[in-house]
This record gives sequence, C-alpha cells and structure tokens, in this order.
Amino acid sequence: MITRKATKILFSIASILFAMPSIVYWFQKKTVLKFGPYFQFLYDMPVSRATQTLLYITLLAILSILYIIIIKKRKELFQTTKKMFLFISIMAVIFIAVLPFTCSDVFYYLGIGRLDSTYHQNPYYTTIKDYVEQGDNQQYLQTDTVLAQGYGNDWANATVVYGPVWTLICRVVAGLSFGNIDIGLIMFKLVNVLVHLGNCYLIYKISNKKLFTCLYGLNPFILIEGIACVHNDMFVVLFILLALHFLTKKKNLVVTVTFLAMATAIKYFAIILLPFVIIYYFRKETPLKRFRKMYPIWDFICNGFSNSLLILCKRLTSIKWIIHPTRKISKKFLHYDNRIL
Repeated sequence: MITRKATKILFSIASILFAMPSIVYWFQKKTVLKFGPYFQFLYDMPVSRATQTLLYITLLAILSILYIIIIKKRKELFQTTKKMFLFISIMAVIFIAVLPFTCSDVFYYLGIGRLDSTYHQNPYYTTIKDYVEQGDNQQYLQTDTVLAQGYGNDWANATVVYGPVWTLICRVVAGLSFGNIDIGLIMFKLVNVLVHLGNCYLIYKISNKKLFTCLYGLNPFILIEGIACVHNDMFVVLFILLALHFLTKKKNLVVTVTFLAMATAIKYFAIILLPFVIIYYFRKETPLKRFRKMYPIWDFICNGFSNSLLILCKRLTSIKWIIHPTRKISKKFLHYDNRIL
C-alpha cells in the first residue's frame, strides 16, 4: 500500500522524469531556436520513434495512475488547502521545463505578437512569412530570434484566426521578450502557470471542494497541454471561470457577460455558454418577465459585440454561422416582444 507521502513523491519523480528529455535538450542546445523535432519525446536523441512513443505512453500512464490515487486520497494527502495549492504549484513549475514537443503553436503566438508589437503589422492581414519576405525584412531574422522561430513555424503562412484579446496577450508577451525566443518561451510558460493557478483558485472558490481543484490542477493532460505546450485554452478557461464566479457568487450579470465576451474574444466557441448564463440568472422570473429582461442582453451580444468582432478581426468565417442566425432570431423576438407590450 502506497503511503500518503510516497504518493506525492512518486508523482513528483514521474513529473521530473517526464521533463528530463527537455532538460537534457536545454543543456545541450542552450536555446530553443530551430527547435523542430515535434512529436518525438526524446527529441533528437538516437532512439527509435517507436521506443520514444512507448516511453512517453508509459510515463503518461504512470502519471495518470498516480493522479487517480491522489484524487481518491485527496483528504488524507492535503489536510489543508494551503498544502494542496503548494503541491499544485510545484507540479506546475516542473512542467515549465517540458518543451512543447507535441505542437509548435507557442512559437506562432510569439511570432504574431512580435509582428504586432515590434514591426507594427496587423496579424489579421499580414502573415509572418509575408512580412519577412517583403523587401529587406529578412535581415531581422538575424537579430530577432522570436521572428526567426515564427518564420520557421508550420503556421507562418497563416493570419490570426483567434479573437483580439488573444492577439493583445501575444503582443504584450512577445514585446517583453526583447526578440529572444528563449525569454519569450519562458515568459509565456510563466504566464500560463499563473493563469493555471488562478484557474485552480477560482475552481476552489466556486465549488469550495478540493476534489474539483485537484481534478483540474493535477491533471497530467492539462499540465502537458496548458503549461508544457502553452495552449491558449488556459486563458479561455480563466475568463469563463471568472464569469461563473461573478454569476454564482456575486450575482452580477454585467461583469459575467463581460468576462464571457473576453473568453469569446479568444476562442469563439465560448459564446455558446451565453444562453445558459442568461437562463440561470433569470431562472426565478416568470416566463414573460424572463423573456423581456433577456432580450436586451441577447441583442447586445448578437449585434453590438459581434459587430465589434467583425471590425477587429478579418477571419470570422467560423462564427458567421452563429452570428447571422442569432441576429435573425433576435429581430423576430423583438417583433414578438413589441406585440406583447
């Protein structure tokens, strides 16, 4: 039987072992510039791809099993909330060392951020590749390793497909990298760690349960995708959790919708939560009063907010199929509401 202390130690050791290939790469290469062997757990080590995959699956399985044990024994392992958050923080810091070996999105994020902050290009209209190949701009690849890594990225020929809030975040982080890809990557990871810990705190504040906090905070897949690979879904979760907090704890619909709008301005699928937020907020009203109070909010999101997104973003094809039908529906609702009044 694994003791309480041994469970946490084993989970920590497994996490460190998971990070070891990345740590070795850091020490050997000294930089992530030209980092490219994606989907290879041991990177450029002379080990077959099949062996690397087997090692990756084995370590991930061990982490998952220990994760389940921790969830089951959470009350014994974390007798205080402080100890729980301390352990979650330690695991998050360990995964900072893990390089994004499953995807290259973070280098694209930094590249478009640099394009926006330093070279004053609109990433919704200009791709990294287009800018670099204009005139004498290739000279910047020698001094700006963030732009150079972005130029060699798989998405270098794609304009931004995310909302304006994410573009702003990329602009700030890339601007503080000073053109150094190593600083940029570490800064983005540190920001994601802070967001991850903020998400854990909000989950605990909303649920007041260690179960849900541990389910999210120690989940190996979230640690890998959110911190190691630096995906922007962490920010979407943050704004959605803030919206839920102000909805359930503060009963403030304006702030709730604002945070939900910010989540939508990163990845557009967050707008799907709006009807459920409105229904929850007005659930105690009579059907007619609920409808009359819901309409102005729905109309603002479907028309005012969507128009703002259309102005700020070029590529909104993915949500046009949501915006246009909801506008038609809202107009019908307005006609129906006027008849009632």
